[in-house]
Amino acid sequence: MRDFAIRLVSLLALIGCCVSASHAQNIVCGVNLSEIPGSIGGIGPGLNQNRNTITVTGPYFIRSSTVRFNPGEGIVVGNGGVLVLCGDDGPNELGGNFTPDWAGITVESGGTLIMQSTTLRGGRDYLIRARNGSDVTVLLSELVDGPGRYIQAEAGSRVEVVATTFRGVGTGTSPEQASYAFTSAIHAGDAELIVDACRFVDFPSDPDRDRGFDASSNNEGGPGRPHITLYASGGTLDLTRTTFRNITAGVGGRGGNGTSGASGANGENPVFGGAEDGGNGGTGRPGGVGGLGADATALYTFDLDNLFVAHNSFYNIRGGTGGDGGNGGSGGRGGDGADGGNTIVPFVDGGDGGDGGDGGAGGPGGRSGNGGFSEVFRITGPAGPTVIVNNTLTRIRAGEPGSAGFGGNGGSRGLGGDGGSGGFGADDGADGSNGSSGGTGSRGPFGDQSVPWAFVFVIPNPQQVFRANNNIIDFSSASDNGIAFQSLGSASGLIDISGNLVHNQATISTGTTLGLDTIVVGDPLIDGIVDFPIPPANSPAVDAGINALTPPSLMRDVLGRPRFADVLSAPNTGDNGGFPGLGIVDIGAVEAVGVTCPLDTNMDGRIEREDIIDAITGADFLDIAATLNNFEEGCGG
Repeated sequence: MRDFAIRLVSLLALIGCCVSASHAQNIVCGVNLSEIPGSIGGIGPGLNQNRNTITVTGPYFIRSSTVRFNPGEGIVVGNGGVLVLCGDDGPNELGGNFTPDWAGITVESGGTLIMQSTTLRGGRDYLIRARNGSDVTVLLSELVDGPGRYIQAEAGSRVEVVATTFRGVGTGTSPEQASYAFTSAIHAGDAELIVDACRFVDFPSDPDRDRGFDASSNNEGGPGRPHITLYASGGTLDLTRTTFRNITAGVGGRGGNGTSGASGANGENPVFGGAEDGGNGGTGRPGGVGGLGADATALYTFDLDNLFVAHNSFYNIRGGTGGDGGNGGSGGRGGDGADGGNTIVPFVDGGDGGDGGDGGAGGPGGRSGNGGFSEVFRITGPAGPTVIVNNTLTRIRAGEPGSAGFGGNGGSRGLGGDGGSGGFGADDGADGSNGSSGGTGSRGPFGDQSVPWAFVFVIPNPQQVFRANNNIIDFSSASDNGIAFQSLGSASGLIDISGNLVHNQATISTGTTLGLDTIVVGDPLIDGIVDFPIPPANSPAVDAGINALTPPSLMRDVLGRPRFADVLSAPNTGDNGGFPGLGIVDIGAVEAVGVTCPLDTNMDGRIEREDIIDAITGADFLDIAATLNNFEEGCGG
C-alpha cells in the first residue's frame, strides 16, 4: 500500500493532475487514505495550530494549514503510518519562524512520508529523518532555514526528492548538531537516494552561522565551518536536472588584537646628584592569525554502489574567505626621567634630570587566514559504476584570504626630568632629554588563495573506470589556478575525462586519465544569470561532445529539448560515432538549437516524423502541407 501511494502521488504531481480532497472524500494530493489501514486523522485545510508531538500510526494528513510545534516537539511516523503533507488548497507550512527548535519529522521503519507543495522551516536536528526501512517522497516543496541537515536518509531508507528547493542552511541548536563536522542539506548513508529537478541555493543564507569565532587577545581566529551540500556514503544516488547555486563555506574568525607593550618604568628621584633615566616602553604583541576559511563541496560521495549525475548546473561554488588578522598591539609608553637632586650647599651644582625612555615599537599585524578550498565533486572510493555526464559548472572559485592585520601604534615617548637646583653661586642641573616615540609595527602578511577543483577523485580501487564526460568546467578566473580533474591516492582507478570543455584552468588533469586528447579548451560564452544558461551558436561547447558518452536516457536536455540538435552555423568538432545520422551532442546540460522554424516543433533544427505528428495533432492543413514539403530538410537552409 505504501509503494502504491508513493507511485500514485509521484505520477499525479509530475503531470499536474493532483486530486483535491474537495473533489473526492479521503483523497489528499492523489493519495486515497481510505485504502490505508487505520483510522484517518488530520489537520486542515485552513487551520493554524500550535502542537506538541504528533505520532502517526495510520493514515494522517496535514493539508493547507500552518502548524507550529513547541520546542523539542515534532512528528513521528511509526510502523504502518502514512503521513501526507499537502498544499493543494493554499499554503501548507510546518515549523515556522516562531519555533525554530522544533524536532522535525522522523519516519521510523515501516513508515511513509508523502510531502507535496509544503514548506518546512526552522528545526533543531533535522527537518526530515528517514530511518531504516522508511519511505519518503518530497515533491514540489521548500525546505528553508533548517538545521545543519535538512534530510537525513539512514541505512535502508528510500528517499526521493523532486522539484524541491533547499535554501539557507543553519547550524542547529542541539548537541548533535554542534558535533557535526560540516553542514549539509541532504546527508545519506547506505540509502537509496533520488534527487531530480531540485534547487540548492544560497548556502548559507547567513554567513555568520558558519563563521569561525573571533579570537581574544593575541590568539588565532577559529576556522570556518565546512559545507557539503549533498553527502552520500554507501547506497545509490541518482542526481539529475538540479541546480546548486551560491554554495559558500564558513568564513574564518578574526585573529585577536595584540596586547600593548609594557610601559617603561619612571626614573627614581635621587636625594641629591644626577637622576635615573626612564625605562623604554615594551614592544606591542603581534596580532593573532586569522582563522582558516572553510572548504565548500557541492557533492561528496563515499563508497557508493552506483552514482549517476547528469544535466545539473553548478554555479558559484566557493570556499570560505579567510579570517582577518588581528592588529598588532601598541608599543608601551617610555618612562619619564627622574628630576635631578637639589642642593643647598654653596657652589655645588644641582643634579641633572634623567632622560625619558623611548616608546616601544608597535607589534606587527597578524597574518590573514587562508581561503578555503572549493570542490564541485569529491568522489571517494566508489564501489560501483560512476557516471557524471553533461553537467554545467561555472564560476568555480576558491576562498580568498582575509585582510592582514595592521601594525600597532608606537608607544609615546617618556619625558626628561627637570634639573635640580644648585647651591649658592652654582648652576642648576641640566634637564633630561625626552625619549623618542616608538615606531609603528609592520602590517601582517596575507594568507594564501586556495585552489578550486572541479573534480577530485580519491579512488582506492584500481580495477574500475569512472566516467566524467561532456561537462562544461568554467573557473571564475585564470588567476585561481583551478584544477579540472585531480586523482588522489596511491592506487587510484582510471578516470575517463573524454569530451569535456574547460576554461580558465591552470591544470586539466593529474593522475591516470583517459581521453585527455578530446578535451576542448575555450570560453563557453555562458553566464550564471539563469540556472541553466543556453550556449550561443558560436560557443565551443556546441556540437562538440561525444555522442557515445551521452546515455540513451538523456535524449532530451535539462530544458526538455532534444539532444543531438545540429546547429548548422557551428562547426562539428565532436564525435557522433555513437549515433550516426544525428547531430553531435553539445557539451554541458543544455543543448543549443541554433536556427529553427515554426514547423520544427521539437526544435532540433530539422523537419521530421515528430514534427509531422505535431502538425497533424494541430489539425492545421497549411502546417501539414508545409511540413510534408520540407520533410527532413534543415531549417534556415
